[in-house]
Amino acid sequence: MSENHYKYQLSGILVDHRRFDGKRVVNYMHSHNTYELLYFLTGDFVHGIEDRRYKLSKHDLVIVRPNDYHYIQINPTTPYERYDILFDPGELGIDNIHLLSEHIDVVRCQNQPMITDLFRKIDYYSQHLEGEDLRNVLVLLIKELFYLLSIREDVKNDLHPEGIHPIVSKALAEINHNLCSIKSIDEVADKLFVSKGYLFRMFKRELQTTPHKYMVEKRLNMAQALLLQGRSPTCVCQECG
Repeated sequence: MSENHYKYQLSGILVDHRRFDGKRVVNYMHSHNTYELLYFLTGDFVHGIEDRRYKLSKHDLVIVRPNDYHYIQINPTTPYERYDILFDPGELGIDNIHLLSEHIDVVRCQNQPMITDLFRKIDYYSQHLEGEDLRNVLVLLIKELFYLLSIREDVKNDLHPEGIHPIVSKALAEINHNLCSIKSIDEVADKLFVSKGYLFRMFKRELQTTPHKYMVEKRLNMAQALLLQGRSPTCVCQECG
């Protein structure tokens, strides 16, 4: 097995470019308060975002928005290469994300050589710049990426997602709609006319997590975002349940 990658973190941004040959990579269900861009060059992947699953191909770009629960399933028998960029647009001053519809999860970039070149530029600048200079260039490249995506004639989701079990999908909607007022997962199960045990089993099967962990992580992300906005811990605790 061979491995070749770089990973670095600057203020407001993390960049991770990985290449693996025949190595299993485990990606657990998680969420965070930053945007995430995943650009795949080789490999056999399935990417899940909330209740949507996508079978990915070479040069697919995934856009994950703050607080979206997501994961990657990777076939360990195939070579694997991807770019992973997590960034805070507010901290970096990236103000053109709104040009891309919030309903777009995956963009097929097979016929978009300018996007491939843009990620190769990240490799190049990562080798020759550091610190604030590298950060400034990365901000410009991310802005350029969203401009490139926005001027496509067919700005839409390029892949139709596969669904998950309807009970889990309805439970996710219920939790997100009433995130801070739900007292226990029993309320969700009762609303869907299923037992708590059944809901637990469906969550574990479909999302590799439990309803309670999903809800708590969402609340923690919300609390973190409010604290970063300057809200008092007492108010945040009350507001986030």
